[in-house]
Amino acid sequence: MKKRLLSLLMVGVMLCSLMPTSVFAQGATSGETLVTYTVNASYEINIPASVNLNETNDLVITASVMNTNWGDRVSVFIDGDKTYENGGNFYLYKDKGTPNEAKIPCDLRLSVSVVNGLDFEVARFDDGSTTNLVGDPLQITPMGGGPPGTYTGTLYFRITMS
Repeated sequence: MKKRLLSLLMVGVMLCSLMPTSVFAQGATSGETLVTYTVNASYEINIPASVNLNETNDLVITASVMNTNWGDRVSVFIDGDKTYENGGNFYLYKDKGTPNEAKIPCDLRLSVSVVNGLDFEVARFDDGSTTNLVGDPLQITPMGGGPPGTYTGTLYFRITMS
């Protein structure tokens, strides 16, 4: 008899725990819940990892995502402090740091403007648009030759949002 009474009591407790709590809140007529969700500005700028100047002189910068507010501007600049040397020149090197080192100076241009030595804006995306408003690709043009071989250099960029 005790086991049967205990079993019935446990069944009652289990049934009560399955009932929604609103059954017990008989006087309540309304309620509220504050829900918060933050969306941060985000964007994806696509800068090629490499450019082979034997195939093209153009470095095209694009955006695939531009989740920004109206009035926001995302700009891509050449980082002059890291890119240029010797008074604003960009060089391609062969065997850099060795006794056989050779270098070739290059012009960096946007349309007809030479951008050597400047923290120059090379791409701009306004108001959430993925269209590059600068329009022209950055052109890299070697200015001369040197001993045969493969020459490499690194362009550095800085991306800002304002």
